[in-house]
Amino acid sequence: MSKMHNKKIWPCYFNDVATGKKKFEIRKNDCNYEEGDNIVLKEWRDDSDDLPFTYSGYTGREIIVRIIYKLDSEFVKVDGLEDGYCLLGFEILGSEGEN
Repeated sequence: MSKMHNKKIWPCYFNDVATGKKKFEIRKNDCNYEEGDNIVLKEWRDDSDDLPFTYSGYTGREIIVRIIYKLDSEFVKVDGLEDGYCLLGFEILGSEGEN
């Protein structure tokens, strides 16, 4: 049975996913991702370095993706992919929030 994961994503990466330029994520495999699982990528901003105008939190923009490929560093040693991380290929299912 597929699972639904909710994850933060920085605005620059969110925009690349939204335009279709970025079709993968490298993530810590802390929730046992599997092909067929869905991920809600929730745009997250942290402007704490831009004092005095600071904002930290979700922007309200979300993209739902389905994992169609997983490369796991636990089973295959890949240069540049740290132990405990995985590369996830995905397809976009939909989006919500302001664009």
